Amino acid sequence: MITLTSKRNPNLSIRYTQPELCDPNVIQYSGYFDIQKEDVHYFFWFFESKAENAPLTLWLNGGPGCSSMGGLFTGPGPCKVTDNGIDIKAVYNPYSWHRYSNILFLDQPAGTGFSYGTGTINRTEDGATYVYESLQLFFEIFPQYIKLPFHMFGESYAGRYVSEYARYILEKNSMIKNNNESSSASIAVEQIILLESVAFGNPHIDPFYHYQSSPQMACNSTNPFTAPPETCKRMSEIFEEECAPLLKQCSATNSVEDCHKARNICVQIERLFDATGQSSTDVRIPSVQDTPPQTYARFLNLPSTRKHIGANALYTECKASVRIPFLETGDNARKTSPSITFLLNQGIRVLVFVGDVDYLCNWYGNNALFNALPWYHADHYRAQSLKPWMLNSREVGQIKSWGPLTFIRVYQAGHDVPYYQPLPSLAMFQAWIKNITLNPLQSM
Repeated sequence: MITLTSKRNPNLSIRYTQPELCDPNVIQYSGYFDIQKEDVHYFFWFFESKAENAPLTLWLNGGPGCSSMGGLFTGPGPCKVTDNGIDIKAVYNPYSWHRYSNILFLDQPAGTGFSYGTGTINRTEDGATYVYESLQLFFEIFPQYIKLPFHMFGESYAGRYVSEYARYILEKNSMIKNNNESSSASIAVEQIILLESVAFGNPHIDPFYHYQSSPQMACNSTNPFTAPPETCKRMSEIFEEECAPLLKQCSATNSVEDCHKARNICVQIERLFDATGQSSTDVRIPSVQDTPPQTYARFLNLPSTRKHIGANALYTECKASVRIPFLETGDNARKTSPSITFLLNQGIRVLVFVGDVDYLCNWYGNNALFNALPWYHADHYRAQSLKPWMLNSREVGQIKSWGPLTFIRVYQAGHDVPYYQPLPSLAMFQAWIKNITLNPLQSM
């Protein structure tokens, strides 16, 4: 392991090694961003791209408390695991997004995945500082990446993370510019991050639309599964009579008491769906089926693997010890959509891609949210209809777009779109980061 301390801030240091897993032909770094005073140690794994003019992409999984190694091994990352019952190993994923972008997978907050430390958080916005410091440290140690266009992708609860963290980055960029102009040295040593876009995969952003659309997804969607009529009726009753008023109160006061109460009532809608026995991440299958498969977790916990990537902690995909403090503050009853409005009004491109067989963060609710979102071109966006989304002369979803905002419904994809539909996801990613047409997608 190589250990280096930040010249900008002695409270920050990095420990890293250079693994050669999955794609040994590219530069890799893995290890920890250490924020010593706060006892925060974020695990990261970086893959360089061989593509010409490749940007830098940050990938975050959600939870809260779910590791971004899930994305690395079952989503857009370079790795997947094979297990024949005797030998378990990591192999190359031909649909990896690092074909077109340098990509950084980050486990956060502390306690998530391989990350550890006592500096835990219980509200989304509180994580922005730690992620920002981790990025600043990354750019200081590896300055060859600071001038690259920067994209932030988040899945599920990470829709909340990316909303708030991206806004924080823009606000810090503004402070750096202002301090540079006034010749102040206190912030000028930080680097401006060239944020170009944010993207949300099956995100949880605004609980109102999330819960409002739950009865439609469970009871009146285009999928074969339909919940019992009494379940549908009860879902609607809970939302209209209890959940919606409490969410409104949470939004008005932002108090822990009100938001926690809203969360406890609204989650009853999810429990009604769980009682049907169908998977909340793929309504086509029973909840007992394991998709995506968790084989990779066993591979990551092999002593040889952890040594190779410089991981100190044992691996758990999702940790209740991280999730529960968020639930106790009612974090998931708050909306982060105002930060997306801010980003759009600042000219940041926003991509939303949602698998249409996911109940947990369903496409109806996300479509309604972005149709209702206030921003400077909202009327133009709202006036657009969903059109067929084409790849190789095949309809793979639906798309609508205006200016910096694009929404995509991905057919026959569950909660983790790159796992269920790897080729359309890769084509989408390539087009998005190159800022070329998303419809039709380039043949692949």
